[in-house]
Amino acid sequence: MNGQTSNIRKFLSFLKAYEESSGKKVAANTDHPLRNHAAIGNLMDKVDILDAPDKCVWMSSADGTFSTKSAFLAIRLHGVHRPSLLKIWNHTFNPRASLFGWRILHRAVPTDDRISYCGIYLVSSYSCCSSPSTEDFNRLFLKGDLAIALWDWARPLLNGQVPKIVRWTPPKHGVCLSVDGACKGNPDSLLAEVRALTDGLRLAALHGFHITTVHSDSLLFVQSFIHDKCPSWKCSWWWNLAHSLLLQMHVSMDHVFREANRVADALASHACLTQQRSIFSSSVFPTSCKGPVALDKSGLPSIRLPQSAFICPDLLHL
Repeated sequence: MNGQTSNIRKFLSFLKAYEESSGKKVAANTDHPLRNHAAIGNLMDKVDILDAPDKCVWMSSADGTFSTKSAFLAIRLHGVHRPSLLKIWNHTFNPRASLFGWRILHRAVPTDDRISYCGIYLVSSYSCCSSPSTEDFNRLFLKGDLAIALWDWARPLLNGQVPKIVRWTPPKHGVCLSVDGACKGNPDSLLAEVRALTDGLRLAALHGFHITTVHSDSLLFVQSFIHDKCPSWKCSWWWNLAHSLLLQMHVSMDHVFREANRVADALASHACLTQQRSIFSSSVFPTSCKGPVALDKSGLPSIRLPQSAFICPDLLHL
């Protein structure tokens, strides 16, 4: 009985210590009662204390704020994610065309082979080919003579969009900072991007460069500063720091295509490959970056091919 009472008292003291503590207090005090818990102690040893107030975040939303929608999405049962369906059910399409596309993806078109599969046997003959055979999905929509002729006719229309000519242009005044964050195998691309921006602004201030514009090929990242809204709570601390630096230095953010951000992209990939922090001058760039640097210096443009028209990949596996 005495052992149980002792355990209960320890548990109550643990709860009281937890109730009156914050994450910062536990991390700062190595003798805190909560550190006696092995899991909490190991976790607190890896925490860096920042000079900023604690903030409670809702992990199920990008900005860290709670909403009933994010709570519902967190607990609801999700079906199979099929991006193809998001493009089929588009408000710009005729509803009948969207419905027919959905029926094709679900093999709900009453072709002869599907009817036979349901137990209704019949004599099948697909007569729209030079060699008639059984009517099935592949022959009707992909491999039949009529289907091949239709796809050949539509191919120039699907890929007939005009490509864009993109080149890097130097700023008219001041210095331009091009940033890019690489995260090989890590989903936090925004965190890598905002860390790159923060380090770039700090280095520019350290070496006395007057930055007037920051270029990034991440549209979401650029818009977060334009609209003054952090895109994800995971990078909120670094984002706030970068935002304050941009305001102090009177720097604007511009979005550019990836083809106009080739040097920053090559440097980010080089950093991921070497796992080192390095500072390069214009004469000692890594070998993998010399090509993009030479192209930017020469002013040669790049051709940005438009995204090809949507052809449902699931149709190819019917």
